[in-house]
Amino acid sequence: MNRNQAAEQERRLAGGMRRFASTEFNADTNFWYVLEWQHMQRSPITLEMIRELNRVAVRRQNPRAGGLIRQHGRMMVGQHEVVPGEHVATEMSIFIHWLNGPRAENSIAFAAEAHVMLVRIHPFLDGNGRTARLLLNLILRRAGHAPVLMRKGWRDNYNEAMRNNNVGAFAQEITNFVMAQSSGTGY
Repeated sequence: MNRNQAAEQERRLAGGMRRFASTEFNADTNFWYVLEWQHMQRSPITLEMIRELNRVAVRRQNPRAGGLIRQHGRMMVGQHEVVPGEHVATEMSIFIHWLNGPRAENSIAFAAEAHVMLVRIHPFLDGNGRTARLLLNLILRRAGHAPVLMRKGWRDNYNEAMRNNNVGAFAQEITNFVMAQSSGTGY
């Protein structure tokens, strides 16, 4: 299969992904799956683990694309160009090495940075944001923090921080949410 055929196959597998938005129910279901799964997975984070998170994230909307790594093409996400497909494997290897390396003292900021980095790489055909949120929760739960569920009241701040490619603002939003959840005040 040549590069054009492979790129066309990727487009077909990802076909229709914009028609489906993950509902809060699906996001919550995915979240609870990850919570249960993470208790069994205390080992280092691997590419296969992240691929499994992606399979979970897209299983209802686009199951054929679940876990498939993007290998071709250039993409824009919002106003930002993500890693070209031919560099995804290398970038994911670097990312996984970073994930399993020494961590900053602030585990919430680390989780937020991991989320942003995965979105910037955009390794999957579909469900990159959902997968990044599942990874965020996996890291938060492993550090003993409350999970982050995407709710309408928080979604605008989340989207704005991601649109602006502002890791600091995004980390602050995550911190605010986790602190509000742990104090019982909600968000």
